[in-house]
Amino acid sequence: MTANFNYPDAESSAFEDWSALTVNEAGLEDLDSGALLRAREYFGRKNPHLAEVAKDWSSAEFLEQAKLTLAGKITHTTLLLLGREEAARWLSPVSPKIRWLLREQDNSTSEYAIHGLPFLKSMGDVLGVLKNPKFSYVPQNSIYPVDIEAYEPRMLREALYNCVAHQNYRMAGIINVVEYSDRLIFTNAGYFIPGTVESLLLEKSGLPEQCRNPFLLNAMVGLGLVAGAGLGIRRMFNAQWRRHFPLPDFVFKEGRVCLTITGKIIDPNYVNLLNEYPNLGLEEVFWLDKVQKHQIIPFEIAKVLKSKNYARGRYPHLYLGNQTGWLKPPPVAKSTNYRKIARQPLRDIILDALKEKGSLTRHQIGDLLGKVLPDDLDKDYRCMRITYIVRDLSSRKVIINRGSRIHPIWVLNDGQENPDAPVVPDVSPASFLPDSLPE
Repeated sequence: MTANFNYPDAESSAFEDWSALTVNEAGLEDLDSGALLRAREYFGRKNPHLAEVAKDWSSAEFLEQAKLTLAGKITHTTLLLLGREEAARWLSPVSPKIRWLLREQDNSTSEYAIHGLPFLKSMGDVLGVLKNPKFSYVPQNSIYPVDIEAYEPRMLREALYNCVAHQNYRMAGIINVVEYSDRLIFTNAGYFIPGTVESLLLEKSGLPEQCRNPFLLNAMVGLGLVAGAGLGIRRMFNAQWRRHFPLPDFVFKEGRVCLTITGKIIDPNYVNLLNEYPNLGLEEVFWLDKVQKHQIIPFEIAKVLKSKNYARGRYPHLYLGNQTGWLKPPPVAKSTNYRKIARQPLRDIILDALKEKGSLTRHQIGDLLGKVLPDDLDKDYRCMRITYIVRDLSSRKVIINRGSRIHPIWVLNDGQENPDAPVVPDVSPASFLPDSLPE
């Protein structure tokens, strides 16, 4: 048995298939009988034309036909999927394990379990403890709630099977499944060989030219566990897309792949858009999903989404909308002047309030405009906008400060505007408020 365990540069041996290495010391007695029986069942489902013939195969013949052994010899793949727990010694220094953790929102761990060989059973055990609650939501233009599961079971299997198939076992890492009340996180050791998810989903080729464990992957494909290199990720995205749920999130850092699957609706506007435009392509849905998660997208992509009235707002702070206006209008104080406030320039709102009240503090101005600014703007961005407006009015002598520099009190200056004052960049609401509001 030969292997190269060069941990600091583990990816340098990517072209030597660790999963295909043979273990001369291991034999059929090192395999779990229950896992072997389950493998036969999976093989029969995947290959129904061989189901009857396969019943007469010996264990050695089955393993060879299922591509789990190599020239009759036990491989790392054989032990990973079917090996008894004690057979892990033949994989040393690798200690293959799947760890399940149940975490609270404060990130504290309330329960956990660690599963070893055989992975064919351990994967089922982990999937069996994951909760899949149902919840109700009311679709747009409907009064009847719809019950839906938080996760599609097939997608969860795909996520865990992909971790097993693409783990870099030379790095001696542990596969993790972290369960929160509203999301699941799957992590495995190894760099993401395709580079980016976009290269798999959005480029014409759409398939990676190489994979890390081809022997293991072929065996899992033969058992019907995974779809093949690059296909599993697309199936997971399609599953969430069909259900109008947030798309999976991949993060690559520190030599690990981290997949997050969200089990709730983040933004009802996203669901409404997909319902209203059922012919949207995966590329458009991919970028709309990033908008609902407040992730920055390329400027050119943002221009396209805004031109089609799928998204609104000032780049990079976009929000989802459709051609009939806002799906979710900005929060405004309950008032009969709702439409008037939403359409007025922000400067006029301040001036009207000064005419009515006589004076305003900086805090009062912030509260006043905070009711009109979109709620997806963060605190710092709101403060910057309000500061620009006040500075503009002050520089033109439209308003003057009757208080101190630290605690200003702004009053009207009888409308005496100074035309020679430097122009402060325009921050009127036209660029980030809706063009029209629903009646």
